[in-house]
Amino acid sequence: MRPSALVLAAAMALALSAGGCAPAPSAAPTTARVAATLAAPDRIRTAGKLVFCTDVSFAPEGFYAADGTTAQGSDIDIAARIATYWGVTAEVDNTPFDVIILALQARKCDLVIPGLNDTAKRREMVDFVDYLKIGQRLLVPIGNPKAIHTLDDLSGKSVAVQLGSTNLDALTAKGAELKAAGRAPIDIKGYQKDTDAFSQLGLRRVDAYSTDSSVVAY
Repeated sequence: MRPSALVLAAAMALALSAGGCAPAPSAAPTTARVAATLAAPDRIRTAGKLVFCTDVSFAPEGFYAADGTTAQGSDIDIAARIATYWGVTAEVDNTPFDVIILALQARKCDLVIPGLNDTAKRREMVDFVDYLKIGQRLLVPIGNPKAIHTLDDLSGKSVAVQLGSTNLDALTAKGAELKAAGRAPIDIKGYQKDTDAFSQLGLRRVDAYSTDSSVVAY
């Protein structure tokens, strides 16, 4: 039996294709109303804090301010609001993305909020609460010098991506598909931090950078 653990997750954009029309949203509850109906677990209430594991290298969801120590971003704001509902403080634990589920299972934190895509494989390890629907995108240098327009165009090209991500899974699967078709596979370069993967594109060490659509838009 797997341990009980909770993740606040980014639902894959693919889920939109089967969703249909959503019902009209009801009036947003006030902080007071939510606080009255949500009771913090004894362990969290006693500690006086809610510890979140997140990857603070993934703007705009989580990144450091100019001082280099203050975590900010949409995920950080959500973590702070949940803690407010429970009458405790929020504490951010900056955790490498590729080991973030292991950190949760080891009780290093109470919740995880790293924009982690909700997949069947991950649901075997943790419980998800989906709060965001996004897709995956490729970023290329200005002018698109390698003429990359589809995943098929990545044959023989180098791509930077974050380790442990579904972006990496997608590139790996596509690379295998290309190889099986007799074409050159994708030269995948994995990095622990998403910011490190992005920097490789800026330094022109790779032909493309793969990440979530929210990061590319930011």
